[in-house]
Amino acid sequence: MTEHNDPQPRIPGVKYRKVSRDREETTVIDGIPSTRTVTEDTWVPVPPRDWDEVILRGVTAVTLLVIVLAMTATTASVGGLLGHLIPEPVAYMGGVIFSLSWLTCMAVEWLQTRSSTGGAVVPRVAGWVALLLSMTAAATYGHTRDQMAAGVIGAMVDLLAKGLATLVIGLYRVELSPGVAHWFAEQEQKLSGRILLGARLRRLNRQDAYARAVGGREYDAAAAMLAAAEITSRPEPDPTGRPLPTAQPAPMPAPAQAPAAPVPAAAPQPAAAPPQAAAAPTAPEEPAPAPEAVQEPQEPAQAPTGGAGASVLPMQPSVRQIVRQCLDEDLDMSEADILARVQAAHGTANPKLPATVERYTRAELKVRRAS
Repeated sequence: MTEHNDPQPRIPGVKYRKVSRDREETTVIDGIPSTRTVTEDTWVPVPPRDWDEVILRGVTAVTLLVIVLAMTATTASVGGLLGHLIPEPVAYMGGVIFSLSWLTCMAVEWLQTRSSTGGAVVPRVAGWVALLLSMTAAATYGHTRDQMAAGVIGAMVDLLAKGLATLVIGLYRVELSPGVAHWFAEQEQKLSGRILLGARLRRLNRQDAYARAVGGREYDAAAAMLAAAEITSRPEPDPTGRPLPTAQPAPMPAPAQAPAAPVPAAAPQPAAAPPQAAAAPTAPEEPAPAPEAVQEPQEPAQAPTGGAGASVLPMQPSVRQIVRQCLDEDLDMSEADILARVQAAHGTANPKLPATVERYTRAELKVRRAS
């Protein structure tokens, strides 16, 4: 059994044209299908002609032709005018500049008016100024030949060409509402910001790579100084794991004032205890330790500010000092051993510590080998 694809019925009033198309035909015998490709002629509907598009394309083609002819006429006029002063090839090349100037301004105006409704003021004004200069040059050439009328008519050629180009650009322009224009401007700013930031980062990375390659000792020394400033600007962790001594005095005054409030509350107890003669001498003995309890938290509060701070600093030499001590002991000591010595003193909490040790080691080795 062979399966056929039935053609679609024709619609009255619609034009059709014959087209050769391939279709698949399946034949089934004893339950086994076999498919082959068959080429046949079919009729497809023809869409109506879009006369607006045809006219737009024709107007655009005519405008381009007029622009080319106007450029030729202006080039001949300006070239003939300047040919008395400079060589003719150079004079005619200068004539092309007059037409290309206002044509380029119109192209920039076209690009800017596609994204904003009130923009493109600068290229529009510049285009009319360039056109005025071109017309003046053509009229001046007619005046030098005692043909002022011909010069004025020749100057109008550029005006007609620019007028047609302005009309055609207006056909392609789409006026945006304020909301759509604002949304478009925001999106354009975001994308432009990304592109600009990427270009700046690429330029900085290129400059950094070049400085690393040719900077020498001065660049390494500057990098080491900046790295040392970063490390010294933030507090270094205590190798014993204890908190920094500067953070302890802040909470200490608060508990020292808390027990001071109940001390006057303990004073009324002797007034309530006169009925018992045996308990009277024991009541004043209890508030006696209270001043000692108040004085105890004051002593550790003063210790971190004075003695403790002075005792911690000698225990933590800087990274540069440790690197110098290691190189003093063995100039060929490996960076891994130096890093282990530094981590033993400063801990492993700082992720930038290996890179810092590497920079300090290289800088110190350069200085020592140079000397």
